[in-house]
Formats: sequence, C-alpha cells, structure tokens
Amino acid sequence: MKFRLHLPGQASSVAPGKAGFRGMSRKSTRTLGIVIGLVFLSAGMGIGYFLGVRPLLQAMESGSWPQVPCRIVSSEVESRRTSDGTTYRVAIRFQYKYEGRQYTGGSHGFDTAWSSGRASKQRIVGEFPVGLETTCYVDPDNPETAVLSRAVPTFAWIMLPFSGAFFLAGLAVMLGSLGVLPEKWALTFGSSHRRVTQEDHGTAELKPGAGPWGKLSGVTFAAVLWNGVVGIFLFTGVVDPDEGGMSWLMLAFMTPFVLVGAGLLGAVVYCALALFNPRLWLTLSEAHPRLGQTVQLRWRTEGALHRVQHLSVLLEGRESATYRRGTRSVTDRALFHREVIFETNQPLSHREGGTVLTVPAESMHTFEGGNNRIEWTLVVRGKIPLWPNVNDSYPVTVRPQAPGNFAP
Repeated sequence: MKFRLHLPGQASSVAPGKAGFRGMSRKSTRTLGIVIGLVFLSAGMGIGYFLGVRPLLQAMESGSWPQVPCRIVSSEVESRRTSDGTTYRVAIRFQYKYEGRQYTGGSHGFDTAWSSGRASKQRIVGEFPVGLETTCYVDPDNPETAVLSRAVPTFAWIMLPFSGAFFLAGLAVMLGSLGVLPEKWALTFGSSHRRVTQEDHGTAELKPGAGPWGKLSGVTFAAVLWNGVVGIFLFTGVVDPDEGGMSWLMLAFMTPFVLVGAGLLGAVVYCALALFNPRLWLTLSEAHPRLGQTVQLRWRTEGALHRVQHLSVLLEGRESATYRRGTRSVTDRALFHREVIFETNQPLSHREGGTVLTVPAESMHTFEGGNNRIEWTLVVRGKIPLWPNVNDSYPVTVRPQAPGNFAP
C-alpha cells in the first residue's frame, strides 16, 4: 500500500496560477463564488432574454395582430465582416397601410440577429422579391412594427436551454456560496488541510454522495449545456454559404461532438430509469469510525428489491494525488482497499439486516488537502437484468486511531 501525500515543507505541486487562492479566507472564497455565480447567472439571463425569451414572447403576442396587405420595396441579404468571419441577416422592407396611414419598414420576422449561413437567408429573400404583393402583421399598439412571419425563430429554441443551463449553474454556485444550498454547490479554492474530527459521532444514517435525483440533475445539466453549444454550431456552421447546401467537412468535424451529445442524452434516460431502482439506507453504530475499529452496519431497503439478482456492500478506500510532471499538473487516482462486507444472491431474504465491519488498522484515515485526498466509502451494488444496476456510494469519515492505540 503506497500513499503519495504532499506534506508540509515539501515543494508545492500545484500548477502555476493556482497558488493565488491558497491564502484566501473563507469569506473571500465565498465572495468570489458569489461573483462567479452572478456572472454566469447574468450571462444566462441576458442571452436567454434577448435571443430566446423576447423573440418567443413577440411571436406569441403577434398572434392577435391584424393582417393587412403590403408590397415589398426592398429585399436583400445584408453581410457584415468581422475578425471572426462574415455574418448575415435578412433585410426586407415593405409598404403597408394601417388605419388610413402609410408606413414603410418592417422586417421578415423576429430574428434580427446576425449569424453565419447565407444560403438559408437567401432562400427567404427569394420568397419575397421586390414588388411582391403579400400580407403582413401589424402591431396595433405600435403600427411602425410589422412582420411578414409570426413564427418563433429556430434560434430561440436553441438558446433557451443553452442560456437556461448557464442561469441554473450560476444560481446554484451563488446560492451554494451563500450557504442556502449544500456546501458541495459552492466553489472552493486553495489547498489547506481540513482537520478530521476526533469526537465520537454515535449512530447515524449515512447519506449517499449523490442520490438518484442528484445524478439525474447533473447529467441533464451536462446534456443541455453540451447539446445547446453543439446545436448552435450545427445551426450556424453546417450550412455552406457559398454552395448553398450542407458543408460535409463541417458535418464530419461535428459528428464526434454530436455522438457525445447523444451519449449524454442516453445517460439522462439511464439515470431517469434508475430513479425506480430499490434504495438501501445504511446506518453505522459509529458514523466516524477509527482505524482498526469494529462497528455495526445495518440496512433497510425500499422499492422493488425482487428485481435485484445479486446484492453486495463493499468498503473501499481511494487515494488521489496531484503533482507536477514536467510542465503538466497530473492527478493520479488509486484504489488501495476493497473489502466485501456483505453479499447475497437472494436479496429478498435480506430486506433488513446487519453485519460488522472493521476498518483496517494499518491504513490511512480520511484526509483532504489541496493536492491529496484519502476517501473511504461504502458502496452498494445490485445487479438488475435489462435495467440500470444499483450503484450507490456512501462517504464515510474514518478517524485516526485513538492516542495510545497505534500499532507498533
């Protein structure tokens, strides 16, 4: 068994640029977390409103706008060249009369943003040539506003989930830093060692590291964010503005990203199905056992345990160490202890039960530093045919041996 611990007095293994967070107080860390969360929240709100919510509300409101005759007076695709490339938008003007007054202006629809892809915009311009007699929809409260199409822009449907992911991430980080949500939602910086409690805790029910709803929420957030970004690139980059068709080179480049997005959607379905798995509630006679201590483990189950063919409970110890390798910061992870505490092929006979477990004396207690971490967990695994398996982890804080009880 080998532990790669970064002890005081040794050279730091934190990558350059990260050391600035070492001396931050808890108050400063919380403030920085609030600021970062606020930035993400504001970005999500701004992008979501101007590119998603506002076009959607305008399209919904235009459902009651009166329809009047109009004549196209100009129709073209405007272009704008920047350092990032050339973007385009549809520019159509028309004449119409509303309540006895003549107006000239209007737009094709509610999507007036600049974007790549000339061909799709050229097709719209081709549908509305100069001189065409058609109909438009006029805002009765502001007659100078009129559109030829009341449809919700496709871009709005893409931006709503994308901006929503930014908004939720920022809100979670901000509330976590404020202490409203659990601490795991807060941003933490620095590498100071967290002291392991020495007091007895007594009997307590363990909480899973990530419950089924937490797993589903995390995977759903990742899927929405990933597919939102990929969807934007597909929508704006797959159409070849010069050829007027699909850019097969871009499509080939985006295929791996699309496959990852499909995998994330599959993971969402997998986690959703896992919500219906049976759950085990674990209780330790001492929630914070010491190295070498023997404690009672009891469990009770809820749900369709008859679908589980094999059930096991394991005690695992894992180490992670971050260090420098050349110019890179590398993190190694290793499993240094695994012990089957309980297993059965007849789970129905063990809806409730108990056993004993002994934490290995010649091992390492729970440790959390900036570059090293020792974690102990109780892992529950259940095999279910043709269904997501049970795989839940329950963190356990393991204390050092009591003074005077160290092995020679």
